[in-house]
Order: sequence, then C-alpha cells, then structure tokens
Amino acid sequence: MGHNGEAAPRVCVQANEVSELIELLCITSSVVNIWCWRQSTKAQTTKRLIQTILQKKTRKETQLRKQN
Repeated sequence: MGHNGEAAPRVCVQANEVSELIELLCITSSVVNIWCWRQSTKAQTTKRLIQTILQKKTRKETQLRKQN
C-alpha cells in the first residue's frame, strides 16, 4: 500500500538485474567488513606496539634507579 491507502506503484525489473544488484550489495558489504577488520587489526597492533614501548621504558627506568 502507498500513502493514504492508494495502491503502491509497481516496478518491473528483470530477474538478472535483481541478481546483479544483490551481488553488488554483497560485494560492497564484504568490502566494508574487510575494511572494518583491517582498522580493528591496525588499532590492536598499534596498542601492542605502544604497550611494548612503555614496558621497555619502564624497565630502563628501573635499571637506572637500581644503578643510582
């Protein structure tokens, strides 16, 4: 139904056109999912790198304190 109870307009589309549209939507969805996964992986890698740097800094500071 359309607005105010009138019949909704009908659209005739060939089946292969619908299939192509569905395929494009799936591909687009996959690309978005891959992009999100990569961003998440990059963030995790950056977090690990920062943690490693901070751990090394802490160890070095501890060694310097022991020497003094």
